[in-house]
Amino acid sequence: MILIIFLILISINSIYKYTQILQQQFYSLKRYLKVVYRHNDFIPFAILVLATITYFNNYNLLYYSFMLFTLMCCFPRKKKNIIKLKFTKRVIRIYITNILFTILYAILLTRINIFIQPLLIGLYLILYKVIFLIPFFLEYPIEKIIQYRYIKKARKKLEKYKPKIIAITGSYAKTSTKEYLYKVLSKYYKVIATPKS
Repeated sequence: MILIIFLILISINSIYKYTQILQQQFYSLKRYLKVVYRHNDFIPFAILVLATITYFNNYNLLYYSFMLFTLMCCFPRKKKNIIKLKFTKRVIRIYITNILFTILYAILLTRINIFIQPLLIGLYLILYKVIFLIPFFLEYPIEKIIQYRYIKKARKKLEKYKPKIIAITGSYAKTSTKEYLYKVLSKYYKVIATPKS
């Protein structure tokens, strides 16, 4: 039970970090992998080294020191982010599936020798940026069904109201042009502009 709680605690920080990257990359797998490939975090590697030492020395004190060190390293560190993670229904689903996946992994770890556990936790943390995607793939069909329902709903609304749609493209000044058009047209018509860009 302690191992399950321990692994969930150290995964929470990683789930937040990688969900934030995934959301900022518009849930695109290709863009996500490009970002995390450049995102090198030395802490999981330090944990793996410590786990290996623990494994080869078979010391109980070292084992519990490893657990404490890992917990201290993996608690969220104060960092200013330009774009904060928005807790949408999709993000909540990603969180739940990742926590369930972590619980399953922790249960499997309890069936293994106590001195091999730190090694497997260290490997889990190093590979987490990729492991994180397993639950994402598992819930992918559900996301596609939800996406299809939204598209269907939007099409019905567009058919009902038949609005005039203005799309602004280009390399720069899109947001300024959008805001300018919105201000001018809203004096004469019922206008909706997309938030942000």
